[in-house]
Amino acid sequence: FEDVDDERIKSVSEYFGVLSTTVCTWLDQVGYDFCKGNVMAMNTEWCQPISTWKHYFSKWVTEAGPEDLMEVSIFFDFRCLYGDSRFTDELREHIAGRTENKAPFLYQMAQNTLLFKVPVDFFGKISVESGGEHPNTFNIKHVLAQVVGFARIYAINYALEPTNTLQRIDALLEKNVLNKASHEEIVEAYNYLMQLRFRHQVAMLDRSEPPDNHVNINELTHMEKEVLEKILGQVNRLRKRT
Repeated sequence: FEDVDDERIKSVSEYFGVLSTTVCTWLDQVGYDFCKGNVMAMNTEWCQPISTWKHYFSKWVTEAGPEDLMEVSIFFDFRCLYGDSRFTDELREHIAGRTENKAPFLYQMAQNTLLFKVPVDFFGKISVESGGEHPNTFNIKHVLAQVVGFARIYAINYALEPTNTLQRIDALLEKNVLNKASHEEIVEAYNYLMQLRFRHQVAMLDRSEPPDNHVNINELTHMEKEVLEKILGQVNRLRKRT
């Protein structure tokens, strides 16, 4: 929200605190569960004036380590949903100025993305958990994180406005950062993985189970496994570009 003078900051903060708690609670009631990490507007740490957000991003770009960036990277995906877009425009311009020529920051962002492994073995076959809490599964969210992270890092580097992953990929094509073949490959991979994830989670809901991201390899047909191996190979190549 807008910067206000010291006399008004308490009442303004209280107003937005009530508003954000109300909206977050409504979202939880209709199925968008409260964030387990408390990354929500109802958390006073994230319900702040524009000057505080500029300070947050400046500190993350110049001082944050890899572990810190792992926790806050999603904040670089902000966008205006309703209201005056000048705040998000102003903040995006501020970030662009801070990230320009900041190779160490982008390197750390890339290192975090690479922590997520693509579940394929040496021969390019799907690799799943052999035991533990989720045997015969792979974490599809970790695979998607490769694509999301790639798009986010390049979007920050080129000061692109979109924050949606596919829109970022489209913007990279328009700027000739990606050629048409690479663009189509990434879009195909992302859409297939998202479709697989949604199908898995809907099936869990139909069984009255809480949805997760652990896709059991036995859920897939032989043809689906072959397509998935191809997709994972594409993600692996993308990973090497990150």
